[in-house]
Amino acid sequence: MYDGQMVLQDVKISMFTVDTNEFIAQFDAPAASMNLGYLECPVFCMFMFDYRNHVEERLDGNNLTVRYQFTEEQLAKMPTFGDSVLIIKNGNEFINRVIKGLLDAGYGFTRDHVQYYGFNNIEHLKQVQKDNSRIAFWKRDKYTYQQEYRLLVHDFVDDFLSVDIGDISDITDLLKVEEILNTYVEITFKVRPME
Repeated sequence: MYDGQMVLQDVKISMFTVDTNEFIAQFDAPAASMNLGYLECPVFCMFMFDYRNHVEERLDGNNLTVRYQFTEEQLAKMPTFGDSVLIIKNGNEFINRVIKGLLDAGYGFTRDHVQYYGFNNIEHLKQVQKDNSRIAFWKRDKYTYQQEYRLLVHDFVDDFLSVDIGDISDITDLLKVEEILNTYVEITFKVRPME
């Protein structure tokens, strides 16, 4: 509901005249939201399976195995997003194809990890005041489980934006949600002792 808006809680609003700075009125609001001009800009959102899903590691000789799996909250909430998941097996190549498609179509864009904030977070406020397009990369902390990576297109659209990025079947797999949520990932690699 508040995606792309600046949301503040427990706000005191004071009004003054511009020419004389004369106090006119003051009121309190439990919450206030401000449109920063990005509500009609398309955003492409992806879940990023990463360090936040780390659950354990095992050292066997020179081999370290690190295990990752979905959190309980992700297991409970992610099925509501749809019945299928597109797994991107080569993230760098996927992003390169998306960037080329956007540039070829003449769109400017920004991309980054989403940061999650709680009650009137000062870093959130500073970053958005410095560059209001950053509003697309902040969400309230109740959505932390989404672990989003986003692309924001700097153009207004009425409904949706479709960009040709070519065939991506070589770097993706399509799975059912129940298949992916019933998995964990192990990554094994050689390590050397610290000297």
